[in-house]
Amino acid sequence: MLDAFKSFECLAREVALDSFARDSVRVFKALGDPTRYEMLCMLLREGTVSSGRFQEVFRLSAPTLSHHAKVLEGVGLVESIRERQSVIYRVNRDRLRQFLPGFERVHAVGE
Repeated sequence: MLDAFKSFECLAREVALDSFARDSVRVFKALGDPTRYEMLCMLLREGTVSSGRFQEVFRLSAPTLSHHAKVLEGVGLVESIRERQSVIYRVNRDRLRQFLPGFERVHAVGE
């Protein structure tokens, strides 16, 4: 039993050092929030979405939605550009495919 625990401990240490594993945890944690998950799905369906459009759909405050978008940007799943007084968001499809290869196929119903 002790040997099994030691090998698990070594494996856990290796995962902790592996950058892909760390990035994977961050991506999955970001998508663990239902609002961020739905924001990503909406972006896949619509291509680009403005901050105002997110507010219309989700009926959350601008700061709350901005926080959710920044979390998605922080893990590299979403990119943004400022356009006048709005922010336009889009999915970083390469990054999404890196961590969730089937997600786009399943969730991009509108394409």
